[in-house]
Amino acid sequence: MRLKITPFLFLITILYFFSCGEKPSNTPTLEFVSLSKNYMVQGGIDSLYLKFKFTDGDGNIGSDTNNNIFVSDPRTGAVIASYKLPNFIGTNPNNSSRTGEITLIVYSQCCIYINGSSCQPSTSQPTDAMRYKVQVVDQDGNYSNEMETDEIILECN
Repeated sequence: MRLKITPFLFLITILYFFSCGEKPSNTPTLEFVSLSKNYMVQGGIDSLYLKFKFTDGDGNIGSDTNNNIFVSDPRTGAVIASYKLPNFIGTNPNNSSRTGEITLIVYSQCCIYINGSSCQPSTSQPTDAMRYKVQVVDQDGNYSNEMETDEIILECN
């Protein structure tokens, strides 16, 4: 009988150690997934879909009142768009981790020329390269990492 109990206890011990995984951080994390295209016409007349994954360890991501997704242009540092991820998941009494995928529509920005001007057609600089940065904030005010997209080419003329 003792031989039957020992393997059983060993199996329970192994399962216990493997089930005690590390809990995700309470600070949201973002991971870039994709862009629908990597070429746009400058000046807000073109758009693309930007897709990313999020994880929030305590699951309090989302708000019914405040914008909590911020998209910036790293060339200028300016926030160019903000969005509200609704508290679509409802209350989370167990503070369990939440993960998901978000797709945003983002409009094109202006080309920035060597002489400092922008948003005008240019024959001397027909294209410009840029990326978008995305950051989210949860209900406790914890800001995620700044996720950066792949490079996007802007048509300047």
